[in-house]
Amino acid sequence: MTSSKYPYVLSTQFLMLSIDIFFNALSVLCYGNNMTLLMIYILQDTLLIMSALVLFVSFTATFVFQLGLIHIVIIQFLPTIIISIFYVFVSIGWHYASLSSTWEDQTINIFMQTPLEIFYIFHKVIACIFYSYYKRTALQISDPKYNSDSAWLRELFIKHMNEKAAKLEARAAAASSKMHDTKNPSQNFQVEIRLNQKFPKSTVQTRLPEFEEFIKTHATNARNWKPIVVKSEESPASVTELFEKLVIGTCHLKDGDKLSNLLDEFSINPSNIHVYKLHKDGPLSQNIGEDDNEDSIVGSQLWQLPCVEFDSIWENLIYDSNLKNEIMSYVSALVSLSEKHVNTTIINVNRLILLTGPPGTGKTSLCKGLAQHLSISMNDRYPKSVMMEINSHSLFSKWFSESGKLIQKMFDQIDELAEDDKCMVFVLIDEVESLGMCRESSSSRSEPSDAIRAVNALLTQIDRIRRNSNVLIMCTSNLENSLDRALVDRADIVRNVGEPSDFARYAILKACIQELARIGKVIVDDEVPMPQDIVNTEDCRNSSTETLFHIAQEARGLSARAISMLPTLVYANSLGQDLSVIHCMDLFRDAVHERLSRHTN
Repeated sequence: MTSSKYPYVLSTQFLMLSIDIFFNALSVLCYGNNMTLLMIYILQDTLLIMSALVLFVSFTATFVFQLGLIHIVIIQFLPTIIISIFYVFVSIGWHYASLSSTWEDQTINIFMQTPLEIFYIFHKVIACIFYSYYKRTALQISDPKYNSDSAWLRELFIKHMNEKAAKLEARAAAASSKMHDTKNPSQNFQVEIRLNQKFPKSTVQTRLPEFEEFIKTHATNARNWKPIVVKSEESPASVTELFEKLVIGTCHLKDGDKLSNLLDEFSINPSNIHVYKLHKDGPLSQNIGEDDNEDSIVGSQLWQLPCVEFDSIWENLIYDSNLKNEIMSYVSALVSLSEKHVNTTIINVNRLILLTGPPGTGKTSLCKGLAQHLSISMNDRYPKSVMMEINSHSLFSKWFSESGKLIQKMFDQIDELAEDDKCMVFVLIDEVESLGMCRESSSSRSEPSDAIRAVNALLTQIDRIRRNSNVLIMCTSNLENSLDRALVDRADIVRNVGEPSDFARYAILKACIQELARIGKVIVDDEVPMPQDIVNTEDCRNSSTETLFHIAQEARGLSARAISMLPTLVYANSLGQDLSVIHCMDLFRDAVHERLSRHTN
């Protein structure tokens, strides 16, 4: 309500107040004529209710109320609110009592009956108090300090925000204290079971005790977020035939840590078990067009999660730090805050993560694995999950100013998917520098303004899509310094995924040899053992471990992607022969040198 309208509202309030006073005076002259009194009382009570409603509406129209400082208005005018409501009920009660006592005999003088006389005096006293408070409140509420920005209002707002922040801190401290009290990793294990396609999901829920016993039986082989390896002779077929893969893990331990000493206290229940089946349909191409007269172009690919293509990505990603668990915990916290409808004016939640680093370090794979992993762990809240992989380069148009429109159309498709609140939507923007190039550097290089419009459109759409609590945007970039600062600032989490260390390269090489052994290419014998797990220089090592670690040191300069491509070279150079562990490692050394030679030439 604008301040120019307050004189009219004030005049209306005073007019209704004057009419109520007039009706109170007129009713005294009409005692003995019940029909006239009935009409006066109906009009008076209706007008009285309307005057109270006008007063309450004027409260909600104040600038103070619209800022969210409702308690300021209520505390300031609480006596008027109470008296107004009380006077309405007293008036209706008096009107009913006076009419009902004389309805049968209009000659009865109500002032000769003591209870009615007391009620009459009480009504008039309350009426005088109501008139006083109503007039004073009507004048105060039209004061400009309640209806425009001012230093007084700013101080109140800052005080209110500080009090609210203090309450949130107290709640967070209490939650943190509770979390530390239950820090035992065994209480936070999550079990992911990929069900055999021929069994319904309900089968697992009815056989939870058997699965718990199965996990404890194979505790010696269990590693954090790694599939439990089961030999057919080690477990009854009645259990193993139900699932294709079983993974157990917790974010409180590092990736690959042994769980053998922690599973004794573990108990399985419906809240920590996640049963899923893989989608095998492949990606669906999403088309967008520059306008209605042109052919559509493929702007993105839509994946139903969890899917076959992303299977095993998460557990096979190897990093030196606890990067995967950190990102998983952070994203889970973002989703949880969004689901609680946190006040975004206080706690900014964009649900945007940004991974940076040189090419080949596994940023895109980490995003895909994260989406797959979250789609499984959150399937109780979101029975359906999808991932839209945006083709950044297709969003640039040959027509001037059309790129911004294409980006908007792309986000319109995301918005459509997010309308289903039971569906979790993951958005992957790979090589986001194609869309989010720094605008300052673009201006200095005199680049086309359409590129700047594309950045503006991307930032606007990210701000728009944040209202959907079931959308998570994942971006990767090889050129962090080239990204627009506003885009980086919007990211809830920014992580640099660097080149692998010696230990990470060793772990990747060991995983490659184990995979070749699994498919029968590498023959393992008792004389030459397989390489061991090592995480630091103090770990005991066998001869194979020492040899492979030296190869990992020689592979410095190769990315994780390049190392994961080495088994193809090894397989090709084996000339179709089965390999011993020693021969396999020799071929890996040759493949490393061949790969490194590409960088020097």
